[in-house]
Amino acid sequence: MMVTKGISVVKLVAWTLPYIVWLTLLMGGFAALYHYDYIEFSIPLFSLSIIGTAVAFYMGFKNNQAYDRMWEARKFGEEL
Repeated sequence: MMVTKGISVVKLVAWTLPYIVWLTLLMGGFAALYHYDYIEFSIPLFSLSIIGTAVAFYMGFKNNQAYDRMWEARKFGEEL
């Protein structure tokens, strides 16, 4: 749990850099394999649209829940 109001750019980069490097190498490897015809794949658009819609609903509900909690905390802070 983060208890500070902000995070420095140095900490953010130090925290995410290993993941960025790992994902860049992994995706670069897939792109190279696809470019040189070692692998071939396709994503059906129907399943992609269904998953995208489900993720949009999930994120919308989570965003609404987070805003409601923030607003409730703000109202509670004004009563004190």
